[in-house]
Amino acid sequence: MNQKEKMYFSFLYNPLALIWGFIFPQVILVILNLRGWWLISGEATAETKAIAAWIFGAEIIILLINIVLFVYLKYRKSDIHWKHSLLLLAIHLAYLILGCRYIDNIIPANIPIWIINTFNCMVWHFTFFMPGTFLSLYQLSCISLDIQKRNEILYTFLFIIGIPACWYIVAAISQPLFLGRIPEVITILGMVFSLLLFFIGLLRFFTRRIAQVRSDSLQAHYITVLLIGLIAPFGGLYLNHYIPFPAYFQSVEVYLFTLFNGLLLFPKPNDTYAPVCLFARSICFPFIFYFFIVFLPFLPLSLLAIIAMGAGFLMLAPLVLFVIQLRILMENFNHVCQTQTQTKAVIIIISGILILPMYFMINTYDQKISLNKAIEYIYESDFHEPPPSHLEKKLQAASRSLVKLRDRKQGIQLPYISEFYNYIVFGNMVLPDQKIERMYTLLTGNSIPEVSSTMGFLSARTGFRGFQGQRISTPNRNVELVSTDVKQIDTSKSTLKLVMKNRSGETHSEFLTSIHVQEGIFINGLRLNIDNEFVSGRIVDQKTAMWVYQKITEVRRDPALLRYVAPDTLELRVYPFPVNGTREVEIDFLYPAESAARLRIGSKEIKLNLHNSDSRIYEKNGYIVFTENEYPHTLKRSPYIHFILDFSSGSETAQETYPTRIRDICTRLGISEMRLTAANISSQVLAEGKLLNISDPETIRHAITTTNLNRMGGFWAEGAIKKEMLIHKPDITNDNFHKFPVFVLVLANKLNTEEIKAINLDAFAHITPDINVWYMHDTNGLVQRSFSGDLITPMQPPMISPVYILKRDADISIINPYSPAIVSLRGNMPIEYYDVEKQRFIRMPETFFDPGDTWIRYAGLWEQWHQASMNPKLMEQRRSDLLEQSRSSSMMIPTTSFIVVENSAQWRILERKEEQSLNAKSTFEFEETKTSE
Repeated sequence: MNQKEKMYFSFLYNPLALIWGFIFPQVILVILNLRGWWLISGEATAETKAIAAWIFGAEIIILLINIVLFVYLKYRKSDIHWKHSLLLLAIHLAYLILGCRYIDNIIPANIPIWIINTFNCMVWHFTFFMPGTFLSLYQLSCISLDIQKRNEILYTFLFIIGIPACWYIVAAISQPLFLGRIPEVITILGMVFSLLLFFIGLLRFFTRRIAQVRSDSLQAHYITVLLIGLIAPFGGLYLNHYIPFPAYFQSVEVYLFTLFNGLLLFPKPNDTYAPVCLFARSICFPFIFYFFIVFLPFLPLSLLAIIAMGAGFLMLAPLVLFVIQLRILMENFNHVCQTQTQTKAVIIIISGILILPMYFMINTYDQKISLNKAIEYIYESDFHEPPPSHLEKKLQAASRSLVKLRDRKQGIQLPYISEFYNYIVFGNMVLPDQKIERMYTLLTGNSIPEVSSTMGFLSARTGFRGFQGQRISTPNRNVELVSTDVKQIDTSKSTLKLVMKNRSGETHSEFLTSIHVQEGIFINGLRLNIDNEFVSGRIVDQKTAMWVYQKITEVRRDPALLRYVAPDTLELRVYPFPVNGTREVEIDFLYPAESAARLRIGSKEIKLNLHNSDSRIYEKNGYIVFTENEYPHTLKRSPYIHFILDFSSGSETAQETYPTRIRDICTRLGISEMRLTAANISSQVLAEGKLLNISDPETIRHAITTTNLNRMGGFWAEGAIKKEMLIHKPDITNDNFHKFPVFVLVLANKLNTEEIKAINLDAFAHITPDINVWYMHDTNGLVQRSFSGDLITPMQPPMISPVYILKRDADISIINPYSPAIVSLRGNMPIEYYDVEKQRFIRMPETFFDPGDTWIRYAGLWEQWHQASMNPKLMEQRRSDLLEQSRSSSMMIPTTSFIVVENSAQWRILERKEEQSLNAKSTFEFEETKTSE
C-alpha cells in the first residue's frame, strides 16, 4: 500500500484497531460462552468438560495474545505489521476450525435446542471472530509486492476466478473418483488455504486496482460504481427474494437506500460540493456497514455458493461495496479536511453517520412509550382510580402506535436490528397478535386495519412473510388416576400421593386433572418420582413454569407442573409416561389445625385430615376461617340488576332500544330493581347510582339519554364489570347490606371472543357470594355465564344462596356459609354476626381455636395475592415481591407454580426465563405459540 493509501486508512493499521476489531468482539464472545456453559455445565461429563476447557483455554489465549500485542505496539509506538496480521489470522482460523470440529462434543446430548442451539453457537463464534479475520485479510491483501502492475492484476484476477473453478472441478469430477480416500485434514487445510488466497486476491483486486480507478479514469470509475454500487447489490437483492439467506431483505426501504447510496458514489468531490457529498455518504454508511456485518460471518460460505452456482458471487457484494464505500468516504473526508478544516469534516461525518441510528432509536423508544400507555390502561389499570385526563387523545395516540407495532412485528425481521427492537420494546418477549387486536378494538371500537404497505424505517412489508406461530403436538391423555393415598404429617399437614397409569401404547402421554380445594387449604410441596427417586419441585413464576413445561414436553422429558387455574382449583400435569406404565406424584397440603380439610379430584372426595375433627369457625390475628358446616342465622338477600350499558362508538342507534331491553330482561329474571352504568373504554354511573324500578320507565329513559359520557372506543366489558364490583364492596353498610347486584351487560353488538375470555370474576366472587353468574344481552338475546367465564345452558334466573353476615367495627363481610372461606376482619371491637330473627348484629360466641402460626403466615400471603388480584396495577407492581414471598415460604399462590424438571440445564434456563419474564410486562409472552388444544 502506498503512502497516500496508508494515510487514508491509517486507522486500520493503528494498534487501536486491535481493540475494536479483535479484543472487544472476543470479550463479548467470552461472556456469551460463559453464559451458555453455565446453563449446560451441570449435565457435562468429564470428557465434555475437558474438551470445553481446551476450547475455552484457546479462546482466552487468543484474547491475551491480542492484548499483549496491543500493549507492545503502543509501547513501541508502532503500527500493525503484516507479520502481526498473519499471526492473528492463523490463530483465528485455527480456533474457528477447532470450534466447528468439537462444538457438538461440548454440548451434552440431552440438552435440547431450546436451551442451547448448536447452530446459534457457531454463528456467535463466526460473528465475533470474523471482524478480526477480515481485518487481517485486508491488511495482508495490501502488502506491496515487487511485481509489475499488469502481472499483479492478472495474477489477482486468476486467483478470484481460478480457485472457485478448481474447487468446482474437484467437487464435480475428482472427488467422486477418490471418495473417502482423501484424508479429512488435507481436505480442510486445502479448503482453508484456498479460501484465504481467494479473499486476499479479491480484496487486493478491489483495494489496489478498482478503488484507484477514480484517479486514473473517470469513465472507469463510473463503470466500477455502476457494477459494484448498483448492479451487484440489486442482483443480490433479487437473489435474496428466492433464497432468503441469511435473512429476508425484501423491503421497500432497502431497495430505496441501495439506489440512493449507489447514486451517491458517482460524484467526484470538488471544493463546492465536497461537504454535501460527505454528509450524504455518511448518512448511507451505517446502511452499508449493517449489511457488511450481517454477511461477514457467512463469507466463508460464499466460495461454496460460487462453486454450487455462479450467482454465489452476489454474496460478496456487501463485502466489496463496503471496501469501495469506505475508500470513497475516506477520500471525501480527507478532501474536506484539506479544503475546509478537519474539525468541520469530523462534525459532518459523525453527524451524518448518527442520523439513521438516532432515528431508529427515537422511533423505537417512542413506540415503547406509546405501547406501555396502552398496556397500562387495558392490562394494568387501577380500577379504584378515575380515568386520566384527555383520555380520548391519549387513546387515539396509543391506537396509532398499536398499528405501527403490529406492522413492525409482522414485518420483515432483520438480523440485529429486530433483536434490538424486540429487546427495547418487548423485553425480548412477544406481544401476541390477539392482545394487540383486543387493545386496538377497545381503544377505537373498530377492528385493527390490515397490514399496511406504507413505508416505515427498515420494516416495509414487501413480500410479507409473517410469523405463523409454532404448533405443539397435543399429547395423548389416555392416562388415569389409579390410586390416592393420604399420609397425615401432623394436625395441620398431610401429603397426598397420586399413582397414575398410562392406558395407551404411547410414551407421548400426559396426565392432566383438576383438583378442587377448599379455601384455606394451601399447597407447600410437590414431588415427582423420577427413576425411583422423588424429586422436589420448586416454586417459580407461573407463566415461566408453563412455558418451560411445554418446551420440555416437546422433547419428551420428565416434568410435572402444579398450578392454580382458579382460586379454588388446581391443575396437575405429569409427562411423559412409559408404555402402559405408571408414575407417582406427592403433593403437600397445609390446612388449619383440627379442621375438616377436604379436596376433590373429579368425582372423588379426599379427606386430608384423617383425625376426627369438627367443622368450626376460628380466628387469629383478624383472620376468620369458615368451614363447610351449615350455620344458623343465614340471610337470603334481595337482588337488584346492575345494568352496564354499551356506550362505545357507533352505539347511538342501539341506545334507543336499551329501555325496552332493560324491561324485558328484568321481567325474564324476575327482578324489578336496578342500577345503571354507561360504559365504553371508560364508564359513568347513571342516576347518581340510585336504585331505579322497572315501574318508572321515564326515569330510566331520562337517565340513559342525559348521560354525558363521550361515545368513544370499544366496550371494555371486563373493566366495567370489575370496577362496578369494587365500587359495590365498600358501599355495603348497615342500611343496604341486605341487597346485592346481579350484573347484566347490555351490548350494542356482539362481544368478541377475546373480550369474553378476559371476563374472569373468580377473584371477585367473595363480593357477591349469593350468586356466581352474570348475564349478557346482545343481538342473540340473553345468555348466562359463570364467574369463570363458562357459558351456562340453558339460561335460567339466578339461583340465590343464603349468606352469613359478619361485622367488626364498620367493616361488614358477606360469607357463603356452605363453602370454606377466609375473611379478614381487623379492628378493636368484638366480631358480630347478623341475627335474622332479631334483625340486628349480635356478638359472636367465643368458639375459636388457634389454626397455627404457619397457617396464619400463609393466610397473610394469600390475602396479599387476593388484594392484588383485584387491582391489575397493584398486581403488576407486586408480582416480583409475591413470587419471592411464595418461594421463601414454600407456599404456592395463583401467580406461581410448583414445577419438577429433569436436569440442571432445565432448572437454569427456567431461572433465566423467569428473570426475563419479571423484567418485562406481564402482558408479554415468551413466544406466539399456537396449540391444538
